[in-house]
Parts: sequence; C-alpha cells; structure tokens
Amino acid sequence: MKTEVKKPKNSEKKVSISASILSGDFLAMGAAVQGMDAAGVDSFHLDVMDGHLVPNISFGPVLIQAIRRATERPLMVHLMIENPGLYLADYAAVGSDLVYLHAEAYQQEPVDVTTIRDQARYTTVIDTDQMQADLRRARDLGMGAAVVLNIHTPLAVIEPVVSACDAVLLMAVDPGFSNQAFMPAVVPKVSALRAIYDGVISVDGGVNATHAPDLIAAGASDLISASYLFGSANWGAAIQALRGNSV
Repeated sequence: MKTEVKKPKNSEKKVSISASILSGDFLAMGAAVQGMDAAGVDSFHLDVMDGHLVPNISFGPVLIQAIRRATERPLMVHLMIENPGLYLADYAAVGSDLVYLHAEAYQQEPVDVTTIRDQARYTTVIDTDQMQADLRRARDLGMGAAVVLNIHTPLAVIEPVVSACDAVLLMAVDPGFSNQAFMPAVVPKVSALRAIYDGVISVDGGVNATHAPDLIAAGASDLISASYLFGSANWGAAIQALRGNSV
C-alpha cells in the first residue's frame, strides 16, 4: 500500500527531512536506506538524471524498485530528465510516492544541448498545458505531483500551475551533482513562493544545519539533504539539527 503524501498546514511546526541517496553508499544502498530510516528521516529523495536536462547520469526505476523493498518511507522521485511525462507510469510501477517535474523540461525557448556541462538550464516560458497534463497524469497513476525550479528560473514561470501542485521544490544549487555549495539567493525565493503558495515548499542542494534556520523562517517545510546527512557521524543528530532541534 502506498504511503500517502500529505500537505502540512503553515501552522504545523515540524519540518520534514528528506535524505537524498545520491550521497549514499551505492555498494550498500539497502543498509544505507535502512540506517537512515531508523535514524528518523521522513522520506527519501531519489535523483533521476539523464545527462540531457542536467550534466550527469544517475539511475532509473530498477534502483528505486530495490529501495522500495528496503523502506516504507515515502520515495520522492526527482525527475531531472527530458520528456518526463513519457516515463511517469514506469516510476509509479516501482513504488514512487511523488514525482518532481522540472519546469526546465517544459521550456519553450530553444535549447543548446552542447552547453549543458557548462551552463545550468533555466527558462522564462514553459508549456503550461503539457505540464498540467503531466501533473494530472502523475496523480491518475497514484503519485503526488510537484514541480521544480532551478535557481535562475523565476517563480512567475510556474504561477499558472502552482495551485495544481502537491509540492514545489526550489533548487539551491545548479542540479546534477551532490556536495555543491548552497546558494543563499534561494532564501528570498522561498519567501516569495510562500506568499503565493500554501503547500509544501522543499529546498534541495547544499542544505545543512547552518542554512536550515533561514530556510525554515522563510517558509520552507521540507529540507532535502545529501552529503550533510550521509556524511555525518550521527545521522539521527544531523536530522534533528536540520529541524532546528538537538539530541
């Protein structure tokens, strides 16, 4: 049975913490996931990359299916791929609870694919009809549906679709690799989004306990962390530190 993805109300104080497995031990991923689960993480963030939307290639449904057997926590699948709508059924079939769709995958400006390794994608105009259709399709398949914005893509791009989203994810780095430096420009972007959106606001990229208080104060309700969590000596303490607590 799939785990229900719920929207927290603004009045709820608990911040959810999602562990991005990109920094986990791929030779012992089952143990890594189970250990992070036992430490108290709320969900797992799975970065699917195709080498076209972002300059890296990661994994696909087969690994997610294996991780599904290792935990009952929600699996939040971040589709950093072109034409994500073509693959929604594949990710639903392996137990994904929510899919994040990149606004940049729907951009209507011309794309120079030769620059992907040197310049992160951003957009000012998207095909909102196609994105709306893919969000509906994800829900029809039993998953939550969310959108993602790269740090240089403006919020205005998703205003026509934001009411249809179970969550909005704001990138705090140029996507593609873990262990990047957090970009503080995401903090006012969180505040601006919170002013127009009452659902889950997630932040991904370089997030650690130093940045968490500013993000939470700005309105973030879900923090995604890779190298900070998996690189910590005490995973439970690191999770609590991101929430603003101590153990």
